[in-house]
Amino acid sequence: MEREFMRRALREARKGLGWTSPNPCVGAVVVQNGEVVGAGYTRPAGERHAEYFALRQAGKGARGASVYTTLEPCCYYGRTPACTEELLASGVRKVVSGVRDPNPRVDGEGFRQLQRAGVETAVGLCAREATRQMEGYLKFVETGLPFVTLKMAMTLDGKIASPSGESKWISGESARRHVHQLRHENDAVIVGINTVLRDDPQLTARHRKRVRNPHRVVLDGRARTPVKSHLLRESLSCGGKTIIVVSRDANPRRVSELNQAGAEVWQAPLSRGGISLRWVLRRLGKMDCRGVIFEGGSEVAASALETGIVDRVLLFVAPKLLGGRDAIPVIGGRGLGSLGKAAVVREWTTRRMGEDLMIEGALSPPLVRAEETAG
Repeated sequence: MEREFMRRALREARKGLGWTSPNPCVGAVVVQNGEVVGAGYTRPAGERHAEYFALRQAGKGARGASVYTTLEPCCYYGRTPACTEELLASGVRKVVSGVRDPNPRVDGEGFRQLQRAGVETAVGLCAREATRQMEGYLKFVETGLPFVTLKMAMTLDGKIASPSGESKWISGESARRHVHQLRHENDAVIVGINTVLRDDPQLTARHRKRVRNPHRVVLDGRARTPVKSHLLRESLSCGGKTIIVVSRDANPRRVSELNQAGAEVWQAPLSRGGISLRWVLRRLGKMDCRGVIFEGGSEVAASALETGIVDRVLLFVAPKLLGGRDAIPVIGGRGLGSLGKAAVVREWTTRRMGEDLMIEGALSPPLVRAEETAG
């Protein structure tokens, strides 16, 4: 039963995906005599946390109850009161969390405060699911860098575009709708200049009326982004910034034109003959970006993999065969050289998306090495 209660908390947390950054999306449920009497999820930064809403819904039913939270309760007063204080004031008997909060201001102190007051605590229930749900927050707290997802759409034979550059649409409507949800959930989307010149993308979330759009980042060493592109024409109206990353020797006149068109221009150092992706990630981290999607194209995907910055890969495979040695492959570049150096995808899953197949897996070491440490 405890696992089901935590899974209910995880479902609650999903309601906040995309809205809570830079805070994690957290869910909580209050259980009295085997029944859920309160449930809640964290609201946007500066508003109340999941525990507050779950306890408020439970009311007097919280006294003597067990609370299941996807993340260790916070124990300090920031823009909102400490969740530990609210839990103690409500008279709960037990608090079970999915994962410990690595934030140095918490880092087990939330549990210790509860324990000192006589509240039983446990951590580790559904730890893998909880970690997966807030992996951007957890990585950022530990490294200062955003969690990186590489997303690509390809044919069965591994092509992302015809020799002429035609790529609309390889994937179907269901897959594209899922990508829009991912944009909503992440803080930035990164593409290369070739994608901008070929497709003139918007890089916004358009799958429903109310969304949070990410920052849109273009890797454009020579400052070639057209000032009349969708990215710049809509930069002031859709939320998020349009960021053009150029080399430090880019044409000053073009840089000025991009600034005047509404872009924020970053002049980045070079690495391996291209813009330093690690530099870009550090800069995004300083903007409090927790999750970043690389959406292509082929050369950007290669650079991201060769640099070793990708945490998760997400491939949409369409039931189409394109063929042709000049068609654009899903990953370009020089490659990793040998099978022994190949990037290994772990914990991969598959899922049907309309007519397409979504393949997803992790490249980075796991943030949680054991599924259960309690419960």
